[in-house]
Amino acid sequence: MIRKILYTILLINLIISFSFWVTYGKDKWIFYGDALGYYTYLPATFNYNKLLTISEISKDTNVPKIVRDYISNLNESSEINKTPPVIQYTYVNSLLNSPAFFLVKTSDKIFNTSPSTGYEMRYQNAIKVLGMLYVFLGLL
Repeated sequence: MIRKILYTILLINLIISFSFWVTYGKDKWIFYGDALGYYTYLPATFNYNKLLTISEISKDTNVPKIVRDYISNLNESSEINKTPPVIQYTYVNSLLNSPAFFLVKTSDKIFNTSPSTGYEMRYQNAIKVLGMLYVFLGLL
């Protein structure tokens, strides 16, 4: 009986979370600050093949301005320290986001979507849904 109540509460939580995402969060930008730093590994490595020379990504006009500014800041700090620009975050969060990234990247290839930067809204929405899946798995 208690188990049934807990699963009902879990289901209600998921429905509320999903409806909140559809209503308010679906079109919101999630890549800024630390989240952008953690995620940058994936597009830098798999879209640009430039993990070690990420400064070139800041010159791509298809990349959103917030991302170009972030990478430009990395470039400025590296010029001051006389070191190559390096992503200062651990890759573990990128590893957790990678299923969503590769799912969207694969669907882009299947449907011949124009070349993507990895920062489009479809990537962000996939990561949001994956986050809800992780919350669901954590609550089980």
